[in-house]
Amino acid sequence: MKARFLTYGLLLGGLLLLSAQAQTGQTPAKQAENQPGHGDKSTHGVAAEVKLSDYGGSEALRSDEDREEIAGILQAQLTETVHLGMIAKQLHWTVTGPHFYGLHEQLDDVADFSREYSDMLAERMAALEVAPNGSPEKIVDNCPVEPVPTGFLDDDRVVQMISSKLKGYSERLNERIERLNDLDLTSQDILLGLHHKVDKYYWQFGVQLENRRELAQQRDQKDRK
Repeated sequence: MKARFLTYGLLLGGLLLLSAQAQTGQTPAKQAENQPGHGDKSTHGVAAEVKLSDYGGSEALRSDEDREEIAGILQAQLTETVHLGMIAKQLHWTVTGPHFYGLHEQLDDVADFSREYSDMLAERMAALEVAPNGSPEKIVDNCPVEPVPTGFLDDDRVVQMISSKLKGYSERLNERIERLNDLDLTSQDILLGLHHKVDKYYWQFGVQLENRRELAQQRDQKDRK
């Protein structure tokens, strides 16, 4: 008996549903078509054209002029950073003398951190929708730093050269950090991290330079006696 009443109830419910659909003209298929996103080609095989800034965030709020100015600062820093890595690697290969091994390792560290931060700078530019340029032509034509001599170099001269390069690099980097203060704190943060690294290496090489000067003075005094 209960099963019979249940069957009658299901049939009655189905009839009422069909009657309601007939009055509104909405079949299940029609209802599916009216769902949000149904038939949207941008999400079904045909990708809509988008920009990185369409995803929102701070970049979407920047004007084109600001982005270009920020990217210009980053490009200048990228150029110098790639060049610094090349200098460090060249000296890493050609240093000679009693302090060869320690300098050989230190110079490789400078080359490694230059490569790491070059990648960070370039990716930040890409996030600003400006293509980074790390091509050899760009580096050679736009870097304000003189190249180091080729051929083998004694360790005293290598310490002097890398210390001088790091000092100039740090000064120009500090100027760019100041310029970014009112433009882009995210980019500035990358440069601040870079500044910390550069100053650490400048200090380490500078200490060696001072020690070498003191030793040279002691040798001169001894020779005069």
